[in-house]
Amino acid sequence: MKFEREHEIGHYFSLRQQIESLRNQMASIISQPKNILNFLNPGRLIHVVNKNDNYGWGVVLNFRKRPGNKVNINLNPSFW
Repeated sequence: MKFEREHEIGHYFSLRQQIESLRNQMASIISQPKNILNFLNPGRLIHVVNKNDNYGWGVVLNFRKRPGNKVNINLNPSFW
């Protein structure tokens, strides 16, 4: 098989991989506890994802800081 503009296709694929890598880096920075504490207000809707587990959307009821830079968040289970 021969593709026209094979170099451009390869360049596009490389750019898509870079975008995905940067998107993952940005998500990890945004989701750090020190960056989300100001936004955890009761009543706020949040999308809960833990590594490969996707729990969907929930409503923040309250939260508390734990030692070791971790956060416990109580969600409304009836919303799920």
